[in-house]
Amino acid sequence: MKQAGLEINIPGCIIFWLGPESTINSHPGEPYAMDTKRELGEFIAFVKMMNVRMVVGGKRNFHGLDVTFFELCVTFGVQFMLNRSLEDVARQAILTARQ
Repeated sequence: MKQAGLEINIPGCIIFWLGPESTINSHPGEPYAMDTKRELGEFIAFVKMMNVRMVVGGKRNFHGLDVTFFELCVTFGVQFMLNRSLEDVARQAILTARQ
């Protein structure tokens, strides 16, 4: 992840896709996507401190997506672009990696 988002001479971008939990293979007893939420928080700090290249996308039924989106906007002080389709995330990641 550090190579994709941090290395100046290596074009790359960190992608976070926040999809809903599977209704078929759910894991009761454990909060869903806890590792992903921790990693997202870690990379938000990297974005602020070290200009990491990162895009975020998710489906509306991801638990807490609206709160996550709000926190991203507050953290960056701008309207953070939350992509609603995986295709949009990939397109934005390519543009971001080339910057």
